[in-house]
Amino acid sequence: MKTFLSDPQSTQDYHDEYLKLINYYQNTKRPAAFIKYYNINNNVSIHTEEEMNTTYDIYSHSEIRFDIYDLTPCNYVLPITNTTSPVTDLAGQMYDGIESLVIFSIKRPRIHDLITFYPPIMSEEVFRVTSIRTQLNAVHSMNAVNWFELQLEYAPVGDLSHLKIEHSYVYDLSTENNILKKEYEKYLHQLDNLKKSLLLIEPFYDRNKDMYIITDTTNIYIPIELNEMICYIKDFFSKKYKDLFQDLKKPYGYIDRFTNFSYPTIQSMPFLNLQNHYKFYNLKNNIIENYFWNKDDPVLNQMDEILLLSLNIFMEFKFND
Repeated sequence: MKTFLSDPQSTQDYHDEYLKLINYYQNTKRPAAFIKYYNINNNVSIHTEEEMNTTYDIYSHSEIRFDIYDLTPCNYVLPITNTTSPVTDLAGQMYDGIESLVIFSIKRPRIHDLITFYPPIMSEEVFRVTSIRTQLNAVHSMNAVNWFELQLEYAPVGDLSHLKIEHSYVYDLSTENNILKKEYEKYLHQLDNLKKSLLLIEPFYDRNKDMYIITDTTNIYIPIELNEMICYIKDFFSKKYKDLFQDLKKPYGYIDRFTNFSYPTIQSMPFLNLQNHYKFYNLKNNIIENYFWNKDDPVLNQMDEILLLSLNIFMEFKFND
């Protein structure tokens, strides 16, 4: 009797949908632990087949190069166990460390790759990959699934500082991708600068009105560009990071009052032109007033101060957008 799966095209569509689901859930599920992965770079390493067959020579040979993948997520980690094994040239037995884990962010793991653990796994041993298990039809399909189960054992190497490193990467869970470690460190530095700039506008937040305002002796003004930018930044980072800038107050009072006014993008704000007009809502007269500001002019009032702080926030955020 023929079934739905008798049709080759239907079977292929079913298989593609199955792989899409695997890709989705493997990226949605958060890992149980993180490892530091030393992946042998075959493109730049110089070695012979005899050296590859001798474990010690791989780690002592000066021209074997590794790519380091920091913060590599693992979907599954087996507890590290020690098993006894006989020693042929000695009387007695020795302990071998056995470990197994599942990774999905390393595209091509190789035998003899090295692995170390981060806390809370407090093991200071270095492990090497001894076997790799995966579904070949999944890896080589059009919707590839880089899901590998690695069998590990203690590596015959103690000090890793002498290893030749070609590239260093960090896995970013927000983008589900490996990025260069130098670029990641630069990105973190930019985020830290942005956070420092955002802290300077906290005194201008009014809890009763739930928005950022400035006051002078006669009136209260709502800086339109600042409130708009804070809304955009909060929305932008909430989609990438759950708790980043969670202390930054989103001006819901401003959103409720100015439902018909918004900049389409943060780049459309006038900060790109350092000599421009900015909008301040006058709460006393209930009108929007244009205020001309030049960055090079001295700070004479709170409007100048808030615009200077807003410009700094804009410039720091521009690198993250």
